[in-house]
Amino acid sequence: MAFRIVYTEFWNDPKVMEDMTPEDKYFYLYLLTNPCTNMIGIYRIVKKQMAFDLGYSIESINSLMTRFINTHKLVVYNDETKEICIKNYGKYNLNKGGKPMIDCIKKDLGNVVDKTLIKEISTNVKNASIKQLIEEYLSAINNVSLDDTYTNQNEINNDTYNLPNKKINFEEMAQSVCFDDTLSISGQNHNPITNNHNPKSIILNPITNNNESFVVVDEKDIINIYAHFQKCGFIGSAKLKEFIDADIKVFGADWMMEAASECVKRGKINNYGYLSGILQNWQTKGRDECRARTKNDNVVKPLRFNNFEPREYDYDSLEKQLLGWDK
Repeated sequence: MAFRIVYTEFWNDPKVMEDMTPEDKYFYLYLLTNPCTNMIGIYRIVKKQMAFDLGYSIESINSLMTRFINTHKLVVYNDETKEICIKNYGKYNLNKGGKPMIDCIKKDLGNVVDKTLIKEISTNVKNASIKQLIEEYLSAINNVSLDDTYTNQNEINNDTYNLPNKKINFEEMAQSVCFDDTLSISGQNHNPITNNHNPKSIILNPITNNNESFVVVDEKDIINIYAHFQKCGFIGSAKLKEFIDADIKVFGADWMMEAASECVKRGKINNYGYLSGILQNWQTKGRDECRARTKNDNVVKPLRFNNFEPREYDYDSLEKQLLGWDK
């Protein structure tokens, strides 16, 4: 069962003692300890649930949230993603490291949809290793980084990922989708929508027919991919759009979306280099073989005794013997 620590110092805090009403204190304790909380103090909770748990009306919850956001300045709430961030959470709860703690923090960071909330908690973290972890994560989500998943490092162009990374939201990415008929025929007229960008996935041989690349791109596929990448925690940017638009013509929509989901499972959020490595390994080694190998890593190998048939017992007879009824 999960638990959350609340220090007795909570009641001696000047802001709590002087600025908060009894209702505020009760609400703050709820935000710190409710079942939706996690290890980093950024979690998803809807106002209806707050009202139900506390027995308040929605109007009362809205009033409390306004006070905590604008007056006390203790929380930030994203109405779109329904995520709340407790600014001072790291001051008291992120002060002990260790691998289990780090693993939990990494998992919770990956589940945050509004990544801007992460910066709110990092300023109050005292533990050096945890603070460094959060800062490195913030740095990573703003840059598409290469990962060692790709097995043929000699073919990687170091300038491949050095593209302008102007942030755009996924809605803008979807609205900018505009393909002509040349993208649905053979690749003699294939010109990826890039700026001096040759994605490393293009190095490998795509599906061909008579030495011509098949380029089958549907506008709906691109829009679905953008939506799926957003769901998987990727940050919308001009750079990400460049990579997706180019790589979908090589690997197809299904592979792209499945690779994004695989990144989430492996904790590689917003890491397109890792995703690209997965795609290329699937292309060179076979997707089914790679997935089977990953799945079998967690399967316990049978013992040598498993090759023998188990002995069969007559349990009724055994019961009679144990009770002494067979005499």
